[in-house]
Amino acid sequence: MAVDAKRLWSLIHELPDGQSMVVADLFALGCLLHLQGHRDEGSKTCHTALQALKGSGNPRYFEDLLSALPGNEALFASQVGAHLEINRLVRQHAEKNASRPSAECEG
Repeated sequence: MAVDAKRLWSLIHELPDGQSMVVADLFALGCLLHLQGHRDEGSKTCHTALQALKGSGNPRYFEDLLSALPGNEALFASQVGAHLEINRLVRQHAEKNASRPSAECEG
């Protein structure tokens, strides 16, 4: 995979403490929505989180990150430093879908 969210983690953690967790959690929740099959809503939520970083990073990186979201939701959510509870939800949903044939996955 050419793009990952490790660089996003660095950008998020340049924000003041309270803001960094909000943005990380929002991005991870967008990943969860996308993973659950709510693709438009998840993408919009991730995009909103990235807008909080406008001017902090290369816009092309943000575009590449959103383009790479399908299939990488759990990885990206784990890389941004969101709260453990949110990461647990993402991981549980990813594991539940991994045990099903793709046609049966939610969404």
